[in-house]
Amino acid sequence: MNLIMLILGIYVSWQLLKLLWILLVALIGACGQVLMYLGIIIGSIFVFLWKCVVWIFKGLWIVLVLIVQGIWAVLSVVISVPVAIVEAIAVALGVTVAKFVSDIRWCARFDKWYWWKKNDEKAWRNYFFGPGYTKLINTLDIFIGDLQREAHTISRPRDARDKLEWLTDHVPEFCETLAWTIYMCFGFLGICIFGTVLGLVSVLFWGVVLTLILLLICIPVALAWIVDELGMWRRRPRSDCPVCKKRVRLPAFRCKCGRVHRRLRPGPYGILRHRCKCGVTKLPCTFLSGRAKVTPVCPACSTELAASDARPLVFQLAGGTRSGKTAYLSAFFHEIGEQIDDSKRLSRKVTDAYGTAFGELTKWYYGGTCPETVLRSGKMYPMLIDGLSVRRQLSVFDVTGNLFSGEVSTNEMPQLTWCDGLLLVIDPFCGTKLRKPEKTAVSTMSTETVVNYFIRHLTDAGYMKATARCTIPLAVLIAKADEPEVRRTISPARIAALHSNNPDQYAGPDEARDAICRQFLLDIGLNAAISELETQFTNIRYYPVSAQGHPSDTTAFEPWGVTEPVEWMLKRKDARLVKALRKK
Repeated sequence: MNLIMLILGIYVSWQLLKLLWILLVALIGACGQVLMYLGIIIGSIFVFLWKCVVWIFKGLWIVLVLIVQGIWAVLSVVISVPVAIVEAIAVALGVTVAKFVSDIRWCARFDKWYWWKKNDEKAWRNYFFGPGYTKLINTLDIFIGDLQREAHTISRPRDARDKLEWLTDHVPEFCETLAWTIYMCFGFLGICIFGTVLGLVSVLFWGVVLTLILLLICIPVALAWIVDELGMWRRRPRSDCPVCKKRVRLPAFRCKCGRVHRRLRPGPYGILRHRCKCGVTKLPCTFLSGRAKVTPVCPACSTELAASDARPLVFQLAGGTRSGKTAYLSAFFHEIGEQIDDSKRLSRKVTDAYGTAFGELTKWYYGGTCPETVLRSGKMYPMLIDGLSVRRQLSVFDVTGNLFSGEVSTNEMPQLTWCDGLLLVIDPFCGTKLRKPEKTAVSTMSTETVVNYFIRHLTDAGYMKATARCTIPLAVLIAKADEPEVRRTISPARIAALHSNNPDQYAGPDEARDAICRQFLLDIGLNAAISELETQFTNIRYYPVSAQGHPSDTTAFEPWGVTEPVEWMLKRKDARLVKALRKK
């Protein structure tokens, strides 16, 4: 029993130990679970707290980074904006000054300028007489155009980025955009402002300089013009055009290149010389610098003239067809030429432009057949006479005989209004008592018709008035005085004999010649013509003239009496020339 009880006691004790072990294990497990959950809770708390610390530090770092980035952005703006402004202003100033200097250098080059004025003189105008101001305005236009192109260039984003590349590589993107935007704005404004200021300064400064220099240059120009004007006033030159009959005080002049200069005088184109636009020839523009050496031409029709510095002595030769005008011209210029050659002081010259015409006169004088004058308004024969203080131009106009048939208008012969003397050729065999049926070389117009049309043309030209007599000298030339019917009455020998036999009747040889020739014309039936001429003219003389000196043939002329009518008129107009002609 005791054993059973012992065994039972042991069994119960074992069971109790097992229960206690189970309880202990359960308690330990429970404690472990508690501790595990407690550890989990504590770990979670620590993890949470750690994450909170990390989050706090991250927030603080982000704030710090943001603060630093904000500070860098501010610094970038503070740096980039002034740099962009300074860069823009520097570039604008540099571009503006560079363009200004280059354009002003172009403006100030006196040897490189152009004058575009329409219908201007064919010479280079002096820089300070217009081209300087024109070039200044052109320079300003070019300067403004250059600035417009530069402003367009500087306001392009791509060029702005290129200019600020060294800056934009180190600043934020928004600062880069801000920088080149500011660069474009300030660059554009800088070019506009600096360009405006420099443009105004250049216009004012260079305009003042040009004006001052112009005023200084005007002094020698005025002096040269006054000297040239005084020289022309003393010389009294005139130029007569043989084609349009225009008479000018100073003609135009033709350069070797063919350009015609119409204002070859001291002025805007030069003081002593004008530089032709051909760039080669410098033309003298005063009589002292040799203007007379330049080829003169008519300013109206560009016909080459005989001279520009000569004092004109112009005579109008008139007469009916076949009256002997052309033969008279041939004889007259031959005789007057010999007188000039024989004189001590004088010399003669015929320019190349009229050499052909004078060559024909010489050919006719030595036996050629003289043709009828066919030019409607007449042909001019100018001869230059040197040796006196002022050159003379002795010119004779030969008009067609159709002038006296009503076929030619007075408007075609303006030379009638400014000639110094009239030579009226009368054919004594035309419509008079001396007319011979077998004589063919006779004028086909009656003397009365010639005289009537002659006076009508002078009246229409304004040289004669109905209420006053004409004062221009008129020499009535009795042509063909070598014919026996004429020579026996009014030959020089016959006139001299009558004068010597009747000294009380005539005051001198000239009066005897006039009276005898006039009476001869009355005797052959020209009473009406002589009466009309003496009614209209206050100064008239009669001369017997023989241009050929013998009947028409192929032998040389033997003229007499051809120079006396012109010498009589020259005494009134230029006594010094007549005196020089007679000095042998």
